Amino acid sequence: MPCDFTDLNGQQSVLDLDAVIDVVDGWSGQRVGWQAFVIYEPNTKRLVELQSTVPDVRGNSADEAIEVTDRYVIDTFGLTEGQLARLRRSPEQWTFIRRRI
Repeated sequence: MPCDFTDLNGQQSVLDLDAVIDVVDGWSGQRVGWQAFVIYEPNTKRLVELQSTVPDVRGNSADEAIEVTDRYVIDTFGLTEGQLARLRRSPEQWTFIRRRI
């Protein structure tokens, strides 16, 4: 399933959601009040934050996807450099982390 996102250079790119690893969820550090879900694409080694507003009473929400840096994931979601290194070494062994319960 394709997912459009904005890369670190501001360009539009596409990744395959069927090929990603779910990394962590929580609250976006870029969009106040927005939910965030970080994924990792092993082929390109990109981290992408899928952002969405909390659904309204009708279930509608706005969303967007942007590439993020290791530093952003560390600062926003509390992952360590060691955890990100393990993710990159063995993405298939990663265990999803829930920060928004």
